[in-house]
Parts: sequence; C-alpha cells; structure tokens
Amino acid sequence: MIFFLSRFNKTKFIEDISYTTFSKIVSVIVGFIIKIVIARLLTKEDFGIISVLTSISAYFDMIADFSTHSITQRNIINNKEDCSKHYFIYVNTKIITMLISVVLFVITAFLLGYFQYKLIICIIVSTMIINVLYIMPIVLLEAFENFKLYSKIMIYVAFINLIFQCSFLYFLRSAEALFVSLFFISLSSLYICYKMVGFEFNMIYHFKKVKFLDIKKLIQEAFPIFIGNFFYMLYYRIDTIMIEKMVGLESAAEYNLGFTIANQLLEILWVQFIVVFYPRMVQMYNESLVRLSSLMEQIFIILIFIYLLVFLTSYYLSGYIFGYIFGAEYKNAGTIFTYITVAVFFTSVFSLYYRILVIANKQYVYLYVMGFGAVINFLLNLYFIYIYKEFGAIITTIIVNAMIFFIVRYKANIILRRVNV
Repeated sequence: MIFFLSRFNKTKFIEDISYTTFSKIVSVIVGFIIKIVIARLLTKEDFGIISVLTSISAYFDMIADFSTHSITQRNIINNKEDCSKHYFIYVNTKIITMLISVVLFVITAFLLGYFQYKLIICIIVSTMIINVLYIMPIVLLEAFENFKLYSKIMIYVAFINLIFQCSFLYFLRSAEALFVSLFFISLSSLYICYKMVGFEFNMIYHFKKVKFLDIKKLIQEAFPIFIGNFFYMLYYRIDTIMIEKMVGLESAAEYNLGFTIANQLLEILWVQFIVVFYPRMVQMYNESLVRLSSLMEQIFIILIFIYLLVFLTSYYLSGYIFGYIFGAEYKNAGTIFTYITVAVFFTSVFSLYYRILVIANKQYVYLYVMGFGAVINFLLNLYFIYIYKEFGAIITTIIVNAMIFFIVRYKANIILRRVNV
C-alpha cells in the first residue's frame, strides 16, 4: 500500500479519497436508517413492491445515462481546454436518451402488469427526468477532480433523503408515500447541485446546442458500453423481479434488502476509490502502462484481503444483526448479504479492469461479455431460483460475476501487453 501511494501526489489523493469516502459513509448510514424505517413501518409486501419498482426504474435510469458519463469524463480529462464543448455534447445527448428511457420504462411497467400502481409509475417518471438533469454537472467535478465539492453535494443529498423519506413514511406509512418523497428529494437535489456546481462552472447555466454529428459520435463511442450495461443491468436487476414472479413479494423484499446493503458496502470500500482513481488511470495509461499494470495488481491483492475479512465477519454476525435491526422476519436477508459479498468482490475487481477497456476504446469487449453474462444469468436463475428460491439467485450472481471478471481481466491484460510492445 505504501508503494501504491508513493506513485501519486499523496496529499491530494488521500484528501480526495477521504472526502469521497466520508460522504459515502454518511450516505450509506442514511440509507441504512431509511431501510430500517421502511422495514419497521411498512408491510413486507409494500417493501417488496418498492424493491421491484425501484429495480425496474434503476434499469431505465441506466438507459437514460446511455453510458456517456465515463466517455465524457475521459474526453474532458484529455482536453480540458475544450471542456465546454464536451459537456454540452453530453447534455444534449442525455436529454435525448432520457426521453427514450422514459417511454421504454412506461411500456415495460405496463407489460409486466405494474400499472395497478399508476400513481407510483407517474411519480417515478417525473423523478427519472429530474434525476437526469441533476446528475449532469457531476461529470465536471469528477473530470476536474473537485472531489471536495462533489462530496459536499453528496452529503447534502443524503440528509435531504433522510428528512423527506423518514417524514413521509412516518406520517403516511405506504409505498406511495416513499415515492412521493423521492420526487421532492430529486427537486431539492437538482437545486443544490446546480447552485453549488454553478459557482465553479458558470457555463452550466447557459444551455448550448451542438452539432448532431457530435452527438452521433458520442453515442457511437458509448453504444458498446450502453448495450453492455443494458445486459449488465438485465442480470443485475432481473433477480429481484424473477424472485417476485417465481417465489413472491416477501422473498423479493428479503433478497433486495441483503443485496442493497451489500451494494452499499461496495460503495464504501470501492466505488469512491475508483471515482478518484479513474482520472489517474487515464493519465498513467498515457504515461506508463507498466506502472499502471503493477498498481492494478496491488489493488487486486488488497481487495482480496479486505473482502475475505468482510465475509468471515459477516458469516458469524449478519444473521443476528439483520434480525435485531430489521426484525426477525428479515433474518434471512443477513445470510443473503453474507454470500452476496462474494459476488460484490468480483464486481469490484471487474470494474477496475473494465476501465482499461474504456480508456483503450475497446468497449465492444464489454458488450460481448455482458450479453453472454445476461443470457447465462437468466438461464441459471430459472434453475436455481426454482430449486433454492431467493438463495438460488445468490448462486447465479456469484457464478456470473466471477465469469465476467476473469474474461475482462484477461482481455484488459492483453491490451496492456499489446500496447507496451
């Protein structure tokens, strides 16, 4: 680890990691409190409805992003003098993809039979639109490594979530109340983000049209990642929906709770690190691939030890902790959490090597791997969920995540060696 840190401006890097990790810890604690409130104040069936509909909406949020975020971040890092041009190409593209995603979400909700929750569907559509607008300026903070402001915004948004969701749930106690609170949270987050980012980047207040050819080029670059993410989210989010259809809402609620807490662990242990590390990966890719490859191997080894410790601790304590905090009916969610951490480990190391594909503009590899993974995941789920119920989805997730990681790591290492020749 000392060798790893010595390669950077240690003060800046450690400061950035500290800011983002602290903000994520705050966000996760808030999310944990909200999950407790939901489990204690709502029925397990309501929890199941929330789990399924948020899983579907998250899928279409990904379509709205269209995977242009990482491409735009890379473009700005490589050409900061022309950041305004790249930003507004990104903005115009996201408006188009957002409209497409909303239409597809409504059609999908109708086909899956969730139009009985019409009020919730309407609120989700409104929230999806606002969230796309809210998240756009964040790409500038990441590209210019302004993680102090980035973290401050995340903390404000976390506390807004806590206040609105807990208040609405306490007084109204329904699934609809939760989604209404999410609408007001999105509006508040939109205001805070544009207010704070605008001090650093005044250009976000002045919308500019761009040439369609520029939008087309960004879409073409992002398309392989988008389709890859489409398949990724298909196997990442379809588990909850398949459990609900094959087993029931209560099992879907248990699985979603354990899975969500495991993902929040991922956010703390890894996502904030890779957000800060990615700009440096781009720079090191252009400067010294040998150093970059060596660093990635060190990070990989460190993650093995961290997740092994998490798994062993969780194995002995998670069932008791989940049962005590969320209620005895959610004790199985603790077991789900324990084994999902294995899948989360593979997600972490995969996301490290996957970024080499993005930097090298080899996104098509990601597309093929994710398409294959989605098909395998669906077929294995049909078998394992039928036999082991919600625990079958855990087996499938571990197998598919491990398979995808090893393929992407192999391809990334080939790219690094080939460029170094």
